[in-house]
Formats: sequence, C-alpha cells, structure tokens
Amino acid sequence: MDPKNGETSRDTRARCRRSQRRGAAQANPAVSLENPDYLCEQRKLPRSLSEYTNVHYLLVARDHWLWIDPEDGIAIAEFEAFAAALCRHENLHSAVTDLLRYEWLPVEGRDFTVKYDRSTANGVSIECEVFYPA
Repeated sequence: MDPKNGETSRDTRARCRRSQRRGAAQANPAVSLENPDYLCEQRKLPRSLSEYTNVHYLLVARDHWLWIDPEDGIAIAEFEAFAAALCRHENLHSAVTDLLRYEWLPVEGRDFTVKYDRSTANGVSIECEVFYPA
C-alpha cells in the first residue's frame, strides 16, 4: 500500500488499465467514420480516410503496457514488434497484417519455461513462479 495516498498495487493497476482504455478510446474509429476528412483537413494525411483501401487503428506502446484485448477495430502492439514488422515488409499494410497475427508474443515452451522455485530463509519457505528463457 502506498502510505501517501492509501492506494494499493491493485488500485494502481486498475488506474493504469483505465488510463490505457482512455488512450485507446481517443483513437476511436467511430470518430474517423463520422468525419473521414478530419485528418486531411489537419494536414496529417494527404487525402481523406474514405479514399484509403485499408485503415487500421493501432496503438503502439513503448516500454510498459498492460494487455487489452483488441476490440472495435483497435489493436495494441509493442513498439519493438512494430518496428521489426516494418523492417520485414515492403509496405505498411502487410506489416500491420503480420503484426496483428500476434505471433511476436512469447509462447511458453517455445520462448520461455515456467518453474516453481522454493527459497528458504530462517526456516520459512516461499515458492513462486520463475520465468526462464527456453
């Protein structure tokens, strides 16, 4: 518990999840569908969103990010995975399509193993999960 504000780590995680959902909500595709010319008018895109064949709403996270299941056409990806996908493909559409397969996520048994390790001090033991590279 944080003695300054009485917030527990559970409260902190919930606050972080709410903050991420707000960030994802700002990239809401409904806003773009209501006004597909907005980004063009702001000179962020050369043409209206309605003129593009493929439109993806992708939140690219750097450093720390809590997993939120993709919904309503919005997906989240790790920055390093996004950058690697861009290097592997010739165009943005094929890179994002590959990224959204989520094959870059670690898989137990392939990328890591989990073992329960026991530590003992002064006659008291604790057992916890430890992640090891495969």
